[in-house]
Amino acid sequence: VKWKDQSYLHVSWVTEEEFQKDRFLKSKLLRYHKKHEQLYDEVDEPFNQTYLEVDRIFHHDGEGDDVKYLTKWQQLSYAEATWETPKDVGDDEKIREYHERCKRPPSASLREKARPKPTDWE
Repeated sequence: VKWKDQSYLHVSWVTEEEFQKDRFLKSKLLRYHKKHEQLYDEVDEPFNQTYLEVDRIFHHDGEGDDVKYLTKWQQLSYAEATWETPKDVGDDEKIREYHERCKRPPSASLREKARPKPTDWE
C-alpha cells in the first residue's frame, strides 16, 4: 500500500484480511478487484524503484533533531513531494546542496552594476 502523503519509502504490504476489517477499505478493495480483474501471480517490482531516489530538496521545517525536508523524488511530480527526516532522505549530498541554495549571495554580488551611458552605444 502506498500511503497518502507519504513517500514510497513507507510503502507496506497489507493483507486482504486487514482490509476486510475496515468498511471503507473493504469497499476500496472490491473496487480495485473489479477494475483489475486480471490477477497477477507474480509481480517483478511493485513500483518503480527510482521513486526512492531523491531528485532535490526544496524546503525545510524545524531545527536540529526536529528538522524535516520537503523532498521531490525522481520521476514524480512536485505534487507528490513528501516531508522526510534526514535519515529517510538518506542523501547527505542533496541536503548539503539544498542548504547551499538557501545561502544568501554576498552583498557585493547584489549591488547594481553601473549602466553604460547612452553615448557609449554610438
